[in-house]
Amino acid sequence: MNEVTMVKITNRDLYKAVKNYLHNELHLSEQIDRVHIDELIQKAIDEHVRQLFADKGNIGRIVENKISELIRKGTIDSFYQRKSFGEVVLDEIKRAVRDQIMSKLDVRVSLEGTDLLTQMKEKTDECRKS
Repeated sequence: MNEVTMVKITNRDLYKAVKNYLHNELHLSEQIDRVHIDELIQKAIDEHVRQLFADKGNIGRIVENKISELIRKGTIDSFYQRKSFGEVVLDEIKRAVRDQIMSKLDVRVSLEGTDLLTQMKEKTDECRKS
């Protein structure tokens, strides 16, 4: 009867065996492997991007899908809190309105007959001189 002996092989032993096979039997060096792998990845990415951009309808579908996802799921803000699409739109509208008002609005406050901006400039000049 044939007897089977079980031998425990560690990950390190397996790694060394594969590495030795690649280097000794296939004559591949680690550096060549990395360069070759990087080139293959770069070619695959280039081809994928070229295919995506070749079909203009595909880009439209990607954008449409992303917008639909944002509407359904909302977004995560800088504090990692989920915000609904309505909240995101409302915040953007508030920001746009605020920016428009601030760009058009010129507020000057005077104190005892003197323009506050002039007072601030005078104080700044005094501080720079001293």
